[in-house]
Amino acid sequence: MRKLLCAVSAALVLAAAAAVAVDSAPASKAKNALSGKEAAIAQALKKAYPDLPVDGVATTPLPGIYEVLTDGQLIYTDEKASYLFVNGALIDTS
Repeated sequence: MRKLLCAVSAALVLAAAAAVAVDSAPASKAKNALSGKEAAIAQALKKAYPDLPVDGVATTPLPGIYEVLTDGQLIYTDEKASYLFVNGALIDTS
């Protein structure tokens, strides 16, 4: 029984360490290397809203909808950054 408890404890410690390592990796690092449509969306948002920090842009499972990380908050936009979905509100930017 003691060996089983030690094995379970060791597994939990390793799992916790792995979770901390994954969480401590900067999320924006992977998203900062933008290419293609993601880079175009970031540029469109920066042009329309110069004070809006765009930390990352990623695709979503919904075609044509992109996730934007800005100042620790997630917002969503379309391919042309014509619409923003922020805090449950759909905003027409044109």
